[in-house]
Amino acid sequence: LSLIIVIACLMIIIGMAKTKESKQKTYIQHFSFMILERNFVFDIGRDLFYLLIYNEMNKKTLGFDTMIFLDDETSNQYLLDDFDFYDTIARIIREGDGGVRQVHGFDSNIDKLKYDDKCFISNYFNPNDFYFHDCISLDRLITYFVGESKLIHSAIESYSFTDPSYISLNMLIITRFAEDYEQLADKYEQRFKDQSNLFNLLCIVLFILAILCTVGAFLIEIFLLIRFHNEIAIFRTLVLRLNPLYFVSNPDLLSTVYKSGKIDKAVTSSSHAMFQTAHDALFILKEDLIIESVNPSATNIFGFTPEQML
Repeated sequence: LSLIIVIACLMIIIGMAKTKESKQKTYIQHFSFMILERNFVFDIGRDLFYLLIYNEMNKKTLGFDTMIFLDDETSNQYLLDDFDFYDTIARIIREGDGGVRQVHGFDSNIDKLKYDDKCFISNYFNPNDFYFHDCISLDRLITYFVGESKLIHSAIESYSFTDPSYISLNMLIITRFAEDYEQLADKYEQRFKDQSNLFNLLCIVLFILAILCTVGAFLIEIFLLIRFHNEIAIFRTLVLRLNPLYFVSNPDLLSTVYKSGKIDKAVTSSSHAMFQTAHDALFILKEDLIIESVNPSATNIFGFTPEQML
């Protein structure tokens, strides 16, 4: 029974370890895609700014007309690539892909940070409202930011990096996005640690329970053995009193009753059985009157072991 309890606890711990490993692997995957999403959002803001700079250079409104490290065609292609990469990452985060589980719905604490509004919004259709950018959820704000960036890109000639609408849009990167993504990273780290701490706690609890159950099973086994020996003794006494002649003439019954470790050798004859089961002290003497053997009643009556009386 003790062995069964230990094996069961080990199987439970192995199952918990596999579950923990699977969850932590999923957390790592989700965290990686969250970082990719953040990077592409920031890249969109950066490359859109570069493209607006080129737009101003073409209008001759700046004091220079070239940028050594980049040109307008390369900057435009970078921005298009950023949009494509972001759309791919956003789809994987929303729906999952292959061995990657969708992020939404996996952890309610993380969902709350990304998908819940921060405060009440009276009008969702007025992005110029002062509270709009501060109150909508991070997921809605990212969608809004990328959509507005695509709108500016499609009509780049009509915009300038000094336009209030662009400045307000670009400020989201250093305000809401920076703050919310940092909170998400902290939450992922906390949830990862929580999984490890929970696993360690459950292992300790299971270990303690295994010890207690093992000790309990051992005590129960000892109790059952003691009770079994007592019942055997009662059974032996009753059989002798009811029909001693039948008892001592049955070798199988004799062997069953007396193979208990208290008698040196198994009873094999009726006389041996009478000698061992008698309530009186009996001695077997040699021809020179030296004690050869004593029965159990003799040791109980005189208080000496068989070795001391021989």
